[in-house]
Amino acid sequence: GLGKFGKELTENLAKEGHNIIVIDTKSNEISNAVNRYDVMGVCGNSASYNILKDASVQKADLFIATTSTDELNILSCLVAKKLGVKQTIARVRNPEYSSQVQLMSNELGINITLNPDLDTAREIFRIMRFPSALQVETFANGKVDLVEIKLDSNSLLNDKTLIEISNKFAVKILVCAVRRGTEVFIPKGDFILKEGDYVYLTASPKEMANAFKKLKIFKEKIKSTMILGGSGIAHYLSKMLVLCYFVSFLPCNFNL
Repeated sequence: GLGKFGKELTENLAKEGHNIIVIDTKSNEISNAVNRYDVMGVCGNSASYNILKDASVQKADLFIATTSTDELNILSCLVAKKLGVKQTIARVRNPEYSSQVQLMSNELGINITLNPDLDTAREIFRIMRFPSALQVETFANGKVDLVEIKLDSNSLLNDKTLIEISNKFAVKILVCAVRRGTEVFIPKGDFILKEGDYVYLTASPKEMANAFKKLKIFKEKIKSTMILGGSGIAHYLSKMLVLCYFVSFLPCNFNL
């Protein structure tokens, strides 16, 4: 599929020097990709056994289905897998399929399913949880947060060692790195934080939220939200916000 997502992916993979074959039903898109990215192209239906065989898909290490139709992506991966592809990735955006990811992996042989709408909603939700953070990343299926903050002049952490912070505020967080100017430090207990430092904190979502409150890192809490548009992103995000209304805290790893 050579839509917007497929073109971007093709360009990035081509820059890394991969051997790429692109498949699309539009001959002009195939011609443009071949001329621009120096790749091979096949015009046709990506779920067709004969088209995939003509593209020598059985020799590929990885098959990525990024058409605009979820069902076509799933079927294309199934046919490619039967032809001998080692790994398959399908873009699946429909909320009705999001709860079937494990089934697709175990029973259908699709190694990875990508849902850009759900990923975007999760990113927005993370920002809403920690609006004062510069970056928020999650690991271990949402069980661990990595948060980047910058210490301003009013920060309670200024001119304090990590030991002092732990003893005074009783927060269960790990300061895993500090960026000061052009230098990066892996701090020990006697490391002193300074105004302007970029501090990287790691903790469980619950402990991170507790630390933000105790250290008064929070900006004004978001109390109401208006979502414009009924897209997939809006569906996932609204469900996350409704769940958080009824539960005091939830990690970012939602099956929606």
